[in-house]
Order: sequence, then structure tokens, then C-alpha cells
Amino acid sequence: MSRSLTVKPAMKTTALTVSLALTALLSAQDPGAEPAERGAQLLTRQLRAAAALPAGGFEMEWKWPRVLRGSATVQRSGGDIVEKAAGQWRDDVLAVRLDRPGVEVVQAGRLMVLREKQDRWRLAAPASSRHTAFLPDPQKLMLALAAVDPQVTQREIVDVQGRATERISATLDGDQLGELVFAGVVQNPSPLGAAMRRRNGRGGKPPEVAPLDVVVDVDVASRGVRRVLLRTIVEQVDIRAMMQRQRGQLVGRGGEQPEEEPQEESQEAPAQPLRYEHGLPVRETDGKVEHRLELRLLGPEGVAPLVLQPEVQRLLGR
Repeated sequence: MSRSLTVKPAMKTTALTVSLALTALLSAQDPGAEPAERGAQLLTRQLRAAAALPAGGFEMEWKWPRVLRGSATVQRSGGDIVEKAAGQWRDDVLAVRLDRPGVEVVQAGRLMVLREKQDRWRLAAPASSRHTAFLPDPQKLMLALAAVDPQVTQREIVDVQGRATERISATLDGDQLGELVFAGVVQNPSPLGAAMRRRNGRGGKPPEVAPLDVVVDVDVASRGVRRVLLRTIVEQVDIRAMMQRQRGQLVGRGGEQPEEEPQEESQEAPAQPLRYEHGLPVRETDGKVEHRLELRLLGPEGVAPLVLQPEVQRLLGR
């Protein structure tokens, strides 16, 4: 259910600025639509407009903790895995630098070139490097979000570094998240969970998929998208229990199928209104892990002209 548009009391901008911002926001919407529909119209319009810009710069950071659990303790390798990338696009050219492995990628149309750790540039495919299996693409991400028609749950005016910003919150269900994974704009938040869903699809109820929470910050003055945040909270995967179930299924194939233990029906508690912090709904995290992806779009003042090196131009035939 959509909430009303609110203004944070800690705004540093004047009341006149906020009033003009609200007037501009309301005039850009269909007056005959429902509040949730108007919010969805605004969100998809702003995402598509940002993706249509002929040039731009961005920074992206994503955190995908390991969700493998072998016993009572969570097995982690150095804590949460945080990846960072920065880049820019111009027309059909996308240039990205992945910080941690030191990989640089330039994609133009159907062609891609990359180099690792200042080595020579080479023509490549996405599978050529294990670091490019997931390549940040802000335009593709924003278009994919707009295509799934996200349900807007809250809108508010907040102050971001002294600028009036509309913060739009939305929620995607499992099917919509699957569309983003299929498009390649986000990684599967639980690969083992996906394998379990495929296996259980042949019989039995698949485990539920956690919703994907979306926050989009839109600068009120320029009407430009400044930030896109994705967050999902998934169940940990118990490897030992999964292997035991697999062994039971293999034994059952040689004779009778193992009987399923009857499950007690539990009465669901009445749904409580969600509480929001920084645009994200507060959700239960006990026994779960959180995945985040944050895209920050840079203003024109923070983007240098995109100039391709001669060797890159030669490989791309330009």
C-alpha cells in the first residue's frame, strides 16, 4: 500500500524549495491514477530517462555474503565480500574498472575488450575472465527495473548533502527478482537456493524467495536519478541438511519413496505495517544474510570525457 509523500523535518532547504518540489512532482503525474500507480509511473519514467542519457558516469558497490552453513556456525571467508567498480558510458560504449581484481573492461555493441592488472588489451567474451561474469551496467539495470513495474511502497522528501531529494521505495517479488537475474543485472542472491528450487520443481513445494527492496533517490531540482539501492535478505543454506535430503531421495528411487513428515499448520500472525529506515523497510534478519547493491550516478561535473586508448579503438574496429 502506498504511503503519502512526506517531508523530513531535518531538511536544510527552505520551505519554498520543498513546496516547489512537491508542486513539480504532483504536476508530472496522472491525476486520475491511484497513489500507488502514480508512484510507479514516476519511478519508471525517471529510471528510463536516466538510462536514456547519451553519456554518464557511475560508481557501484555490491556485497554478497556467503550463505553456506555446514553446522551451527556460519562459514565465512574474510567476512562479507564487497566488490567495487567505477565507469562511464557514452552512446553504445561502456567502460568499467573493477577495483579489487584490477580488471578494465570496454564494451561496444557486441564486442568486448579487457585487460587484467595493466596487461595488454585483448578481445574477450564475458566468460573470458572469472571477474567479468557479472559486469556492472547502470543503463541495463535501470531499464530492467523499469520493465518489471515495481510496486512503490513509500515516497518522501529528504535532504542529501544539502539538496532536496525524493526517495522512492519499492518492493519486488520473487518473479520480478528472477527477471533481473535473467537479465544479468544482478547476481542470484542464493545460487544453492536456486538449485534447490529447480530440483524441488519436479515435486514438492519450492522454498519461498525473499522480496527485493529497492530505493531510488531522485534529485528534485534536476529530476535526475542519483542513486539506486537494492537489498534482499535470504535464508542461510544448511549444506548438511540438504545432502541428507538428497541421499534420502536417492534411496527412495530404488524402492518406496520416503514418507514426508506431517507438518503442523501454523497460524500466521496479522501483518504489521512496515517501518522504514533510510528508505528500506525494517525486516527480520535472525538466521539470515543480507545482500546489497548500490549504484551511484555521477553528475556532469564528476565525469571526464570518455577517451578510448588507440589499442582499444583498434581492437573494436573504430
